[in-house]
Amino acid sequence: HVRHHRHLLEHVKELRKRAAVGELAISDLVVFMAQDVIYKHLLTEDVVYFEALRLAKQLRRGEKDEREST
Repeated sequence: HVRHHRHLLEHVKELRKRAAVGELAISDLVVFMAQDVIYKHLLTEDVVYFEALRLAKQLRRGEKDEREST
């Protein structure tokens, strides 16, 4: 998951450089935000990541319950 964040940050740095020299079209920024950040990351990768965290928490809770009952 950290890798995905690094990739997004690298893309942001590239966009900032292009903006600084006047070569960034608003459409490129909108596509990045809508497609890469919102759709691909928040609605896809983050959903998978947080589901994995939730399952890991349940497993830890189940292991704790098992230890307490023995």
